[in-house]
Amino acid sequence: MAAESFEISRGTSSEINKEQGGKLSSWSANILLSKEIAFTMSPEPSFHFDVVESRNEGLGVDVTTFLCHGRLTNETSGKIKDAVKPLLGSGGRHVIIDLGDVSYVDSSGLGALVGLKVSAINKGLGRLELENLTPRIKELLSLANLTKLFAS
Repeated sequence: MAAESFEISRGTSSEINKEQGGKLSSWSANILLSKEIAFTMSPEPSFHFDVVESRNEGLGVDVTTFLCHGRLTNETSGKIKDAVKPLLGSGGRHVIIDLGDVSYVDSSGLGALVGLKVSAINKGLGRLELENLTPRIKELLSLANLTKLFAS
């Protein structure tokens, strides 16, 4: 079973139950502690992305930008691979993966990004870039000695 991250809300059990519309959701775990203090835990939002299509007239290429949100993990990395990989085979396309709103990348998420970059290099038909890297993701790339790969 995969570990999940949670946001914790604090209040009395009646306050939290009211906040939940009178019924705690199936994703919530309600822990009652002494003095009627209750904590509700909800999983962080899952990974998703928005796609923006544009054209760079100066370079004469189509640009597809993936604005990513959430956590890029073993469970979610397939989403970005399935969306980006078909674009790498079409010539003259520039693909940008914007990670500015990604809160976490695990080894599988990093592997997906590396695989996409290597595919782009090997096919030689398009270009793949990472943009808006958080300090945490920059550090991850540096520790994994991948900074130069993504700089090209």
